[in-house]
Amino acid sequence: MKTNTTTIPQITFYVACDDNLKSTVRKACAIWSDVLSGYVTLQPWEMGRIVNITVKIGDGVQTIAHPDRVAHCKSVAPDLWAIRLERGIKWAVTPWQRFWGLGEDALAAVVHELGHVFDLPHASDPIWVMHPDIGGNGKLSESEKASYRNFFIQKVL
Repeated sequence: MKTNTTTIPQITFYVACDDNLKSTVRKACAIWSDVLSGYVTLQPWEMGRIVNITVKIGDGVQTIAHPDRVAHCKSVAPDLWAIRLERGIKWAVTPWQRFWGLGEDALAAVVHELGHVFDLPHASDPIWVMHPDIGGNGKLSESEKASYRNFFIQKVL
């Protein structure tokens, strides 16, 4: 691993996903790779690489304790996370579907859940992607990026 000037090692995580989520996950990976540039890179999984994060549409996201939950990130082992988007939800995965509001915004949900991989807390601002209700549209403002980057750096130092 390369070391940057603040002695935080450069980390690369490989992300595997369902075929219908590939474009969405690729965009979400690019967003976090930009926010955490120099520290973390998220790459789509390639054959022969170890998977660090899986993103799938599945069951069991909504529970009695969390009946309105649409997505969930769970650490299943060191350097291994499982992100699930609830199967019973209509997901907007294409830009046009998101633009016209034809379902829950899959990009915002994946970006939000990937934020939990980095131990980011929920935000109080409802337009920020880390808001508990998965705010925003998956795009982060400059102040939001700076806040998340600073939180991450302080967390790992």
